[in-house]
Amino acid sequence: MSDYSLHYYRKGVDGTLNIRSQPQHDSELVGTVSTQDEPLAFYGEIGTGYGSDGIIHEWYKITTNDGITGWVRSDLIWREQG
Repeated sequence: MSDYSLHYYRKGVDGTLNIRSQPQHDSELVGTVSTQDEPLAFYGEIGTGYGSDGIIHEWYKITTNDGITGWVRSDLIWREQG
C-alpha cells in the first residue's frame, strides 16, 4: 500500500454510506459514513462486486478518519479535486 492517498467524499445520497468487509453488498457491514464532510482515504485498491441493485459495480477500499477500513461503491463517492 502506498503512503499517498486520494481523498474522496460521500455523495449527497439519502441515509448513510455503508462500508463493507468485501467489495459486495452482502458482505459484513464494518462501518458507515453519515456526513459528506468526512474525507475517505483511497490508496488505489479497486475491486468489483454486486451492489444492492443486483448490478456489478467497481468498489474502492477506503479508510476513514476513525481508522475503519473497508469497501464502498465507487459511484457513491466523489474525488476531491486539487
